[in-house]
Amino acid sequence: MMQQNMTVMQQNMTVLQQNMTAMQQNMIAMQNRMDSMEGKLLTTMTGGFNSLQNYITDLDTDLAQNERKTEDNARNNRRLN
Repeated sequence: MMQQNMTVMQQNMTVLQQNMTAMQQNMIAMQNRMDSMEGKLLTTMTGGFNSLQNYITDLDTDLAQNERKTEDNARNNRRLN
């Protein structure tokens, strides 16, 4: 009976070790997925930020052009009056 109990205990310990190994592998896989997701988020955020910067630069350029045109129109109006 004692030998049988020892065998069952060894089997349980083996199963426990297998479960621990599986859990460790799952944790590694989850960490890899988190790292991948973080990289994707950073790439997306960086791309969005760069896009906004380009848009702001374009708006600044358009505003500067409009300002020059307004000054030209004001100068032309003063000449006509």
